[in-house]
Amino acid sequence: MAQDLDNIVYLAESMYEQEPKFDFRGILREWCNETQKELDFVHEAQNTEAVRANMQADKSIGVDVPRVIATNQIVPTRRVLMLEFIDGVKPTDLEALHQLGVDNAAALDSISAAFAQQIFVDGLFNADPHPGNILIDRRTLRPVLLDFGLTKEIPRQLRLAFAKLLVAAADSDITGLLSALREMGLEDASLSNPEEAMDSVRYMFRDAKPTQEQRLRGASTASSASDTSPARGSSEGLGAAASSASSAPSASPASSASSTPKLRKRGSLKNTFRSTSVGPPADEQLPPTRSRRSSSTKSNVVSGGGGG
Repeated sequence: MAQDLDNIVYLAESMYEQEPKFDFRGILREWCNETQKELDFVHEAQNTEAVRANMQADKSIGVDVPRVIATNQIVPTRRVLMLEFIDGVKPTDLEALHQLGVDNAAALDSISAAFAQQIFVDGLFNADPHPGNILIDRRTLRPVLLDFGLTKEIPRQLRLAFAKLLVAAADSDITGLLSALREMGLEDASLSNPEEAMDSVRYMFRDAKPTQEQRLRGASTASSASDTSPARGSSEGLGAAASSASSAPSASPASSASSTPKLRKRGSLKNTFRSTSVGPPADEQLPPTRSRRSSSTKSNVVSGGGGG
């Protein structure tokens, strides 16, 4: 693998020499460094325990992280990691969520709060948050976060700059947004076209409303799950719950045209974090510009590479 990574870096260097505008060297250096860390289970064990302690410090967040099994006879090694077994279901398993009676909206709020805590408060977060790295515990119905092989630290100053970026985007504050981008290390942050920078950032944090085709497909799947199961509760998966929350009736065209979308809150938690959106609906086009392991059968012993 090391040779493959060296080859990719060599190709990126060659591309940059031929076409300087295609400079992927920084991205590849970061990726190569983190890929090697992700294959070290001692590193993953340390990350897992650190995030677990942070999540346990605030009980109102409502998520769990498996405990690393470490005794005098059993210790994590670079190739083998043993974790506490948690019997759970995938967050995308619509029928299982329906049968268990999972409150999808509450689960989404807990997951959002957990990542907000990791990114903005603790400065140590799981950088690989796909559905395969999340479970819903069958017993407690709480979300479970898995696979901390790819875990990143964020310095306090960068966390503050990112928070300022979100607030500036929500308030359409171009001066604050450019200041936040510079504090994040982007020294030439679209000073020649600040409106374009604002439009692009707001689009990235837009309300991810599904298309009509996606809504129909989701409704059909949910209906099938409901017809085949007698259990009570919502038959929508967590993704469908997010889509439902973001497809509420919108304001009239006149009011929408005369005002910029503000920070929209979806649900509430016992702490201060919210699932939010600061940009336009997903069906709006991107502003033109000039020219980024587990399932319910997770075993006690985990070996091999990180989650895909």
